[in-house]
Amino acid sequence: MTVGAMRDQLRAVGIDLGHQRSDAEDRKHYAAHEVGHAVAALALGGWKVAFIDAAAGQCKVIAPDYSEWRPERDKERAVIAAAGSVFAGTASSRAENESDRVAVRLLGNTRWEEARAEAELMAKDRRVKALHKTLTDALLASPNGRLEGASLRAVLADWEGD
Repeated sequence: MTVGAMRDQLRAVGIDLGHQRSDAEDRKHYAAHEVGHAVAALALGGWKVAFIDAAAGQCKVIAPDYSEWRPERDKERAVIAAAGSVFAGTASSRAENESDRVAVRLLGNTRWEEARAEAELMAKDRRVKALHKTLTDALLASPNGRLEGASLRAVLADWEGD
C-alpha cells in the first residue's frame, strides 16, 4: 500500500494528518529520494543498481566486491545512504531521514555530516544531476513506480556506456 493510499483511507474515516503536499508531489519527492541513492552508487563507480522502487521506498545497490569487506566500502555506503536526502532536498530534515541516519550510524566509522557533505559534492556534478533527472523522470513515468531489469538498463545505457 502506498503512502497516498493510506492517507486516502484515513481521510475516508475523517482523519486528516494535515499533510500539505499532494500525492503527485509525494511521488516526485520519494522518487527523487530513492533515485538519489542509486545515482550516488553509480557515481562512485563499480556499484550496480538492482532496482529502484519509489512506491515502496526502496533502492537496492550492490557493491562491486561484495564478497570481501574493505573499510572504504563503509564510507561509500554512508554516502549512498545520505545521498537520498541530498537529492530530494531534505538533507536537514531529521525526521524524514532517520532511517538513512541509522544506516550511516550502523556503519560506525562515518558520521552523517561527513557522508552528507560527500553526497552534496557529488550532487553538484553536471553529469550526476542529469542522470538523477533522467532516472527520476523514468521512475515517475513507470506504471508501478519501479525500475528494474530491462527498463532500468535502458535508462542507464548512456551512463554505463561512458
